Amino acid sequence: IYGGVRYDMDNIRLKLGAEYNYGSPYWIAFTPAHDDIYQSKLATRGHVFELYSIYDIPAGEAVSKYGRAFIRLGYQYYNYTHSGSGDWNLFPYDLGDNNDLAKLQALGLDPIDDAHQIYLTFEAFF
Repeated sequence: IYGGVRYDMDNIRLKLGAEYNYGSPYWIAFTPAHDDIYQSKLATRGHVFELYSIYDIPAGEAVSKYGRAFIRLGYQYYNYTHSGSGDWNLFPYDLGDNNDLAKLQALGLDPIDDAHQIYLTFEAFF
């Protein structure tokens, strides 16, 4: 499941958005290359919530008629339900099951239940 909403305030060049993603235990994303610092939001086996704002910088049009530049500030919360997010080779062990956690630790893996990510990007197109 992947969905989101965005509200554009054109008069102040600001956009506010929220997105949600859920990946089932056997979810395999086709996004091995991603630009999320921590891990691909769309490859997560579990829930991901994201809030973001985008500010359009007016200087983009001054450089090129096709140019645009913006600053994006966002927050992502990852809530994992199964192991193997982003890894096509790992069985989806249930992170809420102590037996499955023991199996992961025997494999030398120490999975996390959740993660938080705050990001700030500057992007320009010409």
